[in-house]
Amino acid sequence: MKKCKIISTRYLGKEKTYNLTMKSEQHNYAVYDASDDSNFVISKNSCCYAYISYITAYIKANYPDEFFCAYLNVENIRKNPDKIDELMKEMKKFDIILGEKDINLCSEDYTIAQKKDELSGVTKTLISPSVMCKGMGYHVAQEISKNKPYANLRELASKTSSTIVNQDAVGALVDDGFFDKQFKAVNKGRKKEEKISQEEFKNNVQEKFANIRKDLKSASKKGVDSVDLFE
Repeated sequence: MKKCKIISTRYLGKEKTYNLTMKSEQHNYAVYDASDDSNFVISKNSCCYAYISYITAYIKANYPDEFFCAYLNVENIRKNPDKIDELMKEMKKFDIILGEKDINLCSEDYTIAQKKDELSGVTKTLISPSVMCKGMGYHVAQEISKNKPYANLRELASKTSSTIVNQDAVGALVDDGFFDKQFKAVNKGRKKEEKISQEEFKNNVQEKFANIRKDLKSASKKGVDSVDLFE
């Protein structure tokens, strides 16, 4: 369907309407009046749709920060990355930007970290990203969020439940950019042929995370604390 833009509206007054009940699962019905050679369409949900559309448009126009933040959370729960990307592009038109991807700064939901306030010199609203990313469930994001901060990968492994946060969750964080600083640090100063790829870096992080978990489990059985002297 071609996208259309409403240019203007005008009030037509009030007219008599009819509420018809149909024994069908259909929502829309075309009713033909032979007496005046006209036809009209009745939708049993039209009033609800119109009301919701009006409220949504009002909130978007007057409270864009809250609108986009809530919309991002809805689509995140629905696991709809394409819609999230679409929202990211659109919210820039409202001077809303996405903050840094950092597991110590982000929670399981998108949150408004800073609101636009031109009188105070704040030109853009900042929305903090959600820890929940592609390949991760909401309960995993909650587990990561509630146990922050993390000084390193070892703390991420030791502070979170091994039955909830696993190698796949860590890999999802790497793919979504939550380890970009570490990735750049690993390749810093290396020659082009010596630099590792994003996929290699991801595999290394996952392997290290798994080894830390094994080390912690072994130490727990022995009743001693596990310490990595080369962390």
